Amino acid sequence: PEQQIIVIDGSTIGNFASGRAKGLVVPGFQVPLEDLEADAVDHEGYCDTSIPAVLDSIISFLFSEPPAPKYTKQIVRDMYDMTYEALDRLRHIVHRYEID
Repeated sequence: PEQQIIVIDGSTIGNFASGRAKGLVVPGFQVPLEDLEADAVDHEGYCDTSIPAVLDSIISFLFSEPPAPKYTKQIVRDMYDMTYEALDRLRHIVHRYEID
């Protein structure tokens, strides 16, 4: 069954309980970009180079022995750039909704 979550604040969104998490927003990955690029492959016909496959490789790298690289340097750079785009989007939302 589908569940719904409701967040109730005493004033504006993020003003009370829902805004008290001390989360950090940091672009990039825990693995340095240079390390990911060094492990990348840049030839045709090599496994899955989709973003989900790259994310799976990063998770495997962080929590176990690194698997053989399944991504290209371009995929690594694109994903790294996407983390900065996400940060820009978050800044826009914070500004638009006057979240401080």
